[in-house]
Amino acid sequence: MVVVIIGVLAVAAAPSMRLSTFERHAYNDAGSIMQLFRNAHGRAVSYSVPVLVAMSANGVADRGTFTTYAAINPITNGAVVTCKSPFAWGPSVSANTNLTGVDSVNLNSVAGAAEVDANIETTLSYYDTAATSGPHTGFTSLSYMCFTPLGRSYVAIAPATMPWFDTMVPNVFPLEAKVQRLGAGGGAISRSVLILPNGTARVFSHLW
Repeated sequence: MVVVIIGVLAVAAAPSMRLSTFERHAYNDAGSIMQLFRNAHGRAVSYSVPVLVAMSANGVADRGTFTTYAAINPITNGAVVTCKSPFAWGPSVSANTNLTGVDSVNLNSVAGAAEVDANIETTLSYYDTAATSGPHTGFTSLSYMCFTPLGRSYVAIAPATMPWFDTMVPNVFPLEAKVQRLGAGGGAISRSVLILPNGTARVFSHLW
């Protein structure tokens, strides 16, 4: 009888335990994104090279993809390279022999993985005004955040042509990667990874 009761209780608790596991995965995914940006900023300052974070997210087609690239030739024409010319990030970042991939977070997987079964998705936003809240720019196409050895940052939202950063002033607005569990009961909590211009990143959990 005791065994039967334990079995019934285990079966009853299984769904909630699975949802708790999904919730933990969503939190861990947000934490991984946060750490990637922290490491990118730290690497730029520590090794005196510009470091680029490539990012994209677009619903179930792209649940969130983040890749860090570091410049491997810090001296060009006798000048220390920044995010701007003479260093060139393209035309294809992934094929640039002057870059090396050093870190990545990819939430895209196959059925059976928590990100798929729980429908964990990332939404990217750039708060590019001085307003306390919105308006902001939401984006789904491949975009970039570059950290300089001096700790500054530049943001290029879905840039069309090179160079991306030459005409920009240092970034003064935050970037957000909001991680949500949209399936399997629909989690009420959203985890927003907030990346400040100086590379500081934190996870902010909220109900909206």
